[in-house]
Amino acid sequence: MDPAVTAALIAAPVAIIAAAAAYAAGRAQARGARLGPVDAVRRQHQRDAYANFAIAARAFADSTSPSASHVIRAAGQDPSALTRDQRITLAATLRRTTQMSDLTSTYMILALEGPPKIADLAAAITEAAVNVRVTVNRVPPAMTSDPPHDPLYLHTVLMTALQAFMEGASAHLNGQRRPRPRALGFSIIFED
Repeated sequence: MDPAVTAALIAAPVAIIAAAAAYAAGRAQARGARLGPVDAVRRQHQRDAYANFAIAARAFADSTSPSASHVIRAAGQDPSALTRDQRITLAATLRRTTQMSDLTSTYMILALEGPPKIADLAAAITEAAVNVRVTVNRVPPAMTSDPPHDPLYLHTVLMTALQAFMEGASAHLNGQRRPRPRALGFSIIFED
């Protein structure tokens, strides 16, 4: 067979494969150019939803803290001018008046923005917050060794869920597969 014909027979499939690859690359590039701005806007909406939810969750946690002084400071008051009994009474009143409306409304937006793994982490926070809320509203509030009814235990669960959410949301927004454990400055301080 003629070497020119052989070369043409070999080159034809290679050219077809190259053309198909170029076509696929062009489509992928066009899709990226079209979806790039959409992804950027979506990522910003997720970031805003995550931040608003985290702020609402932290405000709820601060307002229902087992530390009376912490609750009073979260309400914008100075606990140092009060006696211990006054701090405990005022904190109990403030805890009972704490609402979950900001937390639940920001959760709904976050659940819509997704993804499901982040919404699940946020759901764990709202569940822990409900448990804290139920315990805080008990009259009289009782410190107990029964974890489902112990305010300190339930608040610790809430703070742990909040930390897990922050790590998961940060990992998602930064494109990491797994969150890196890190200290986020959450602690429970007892001054009373």
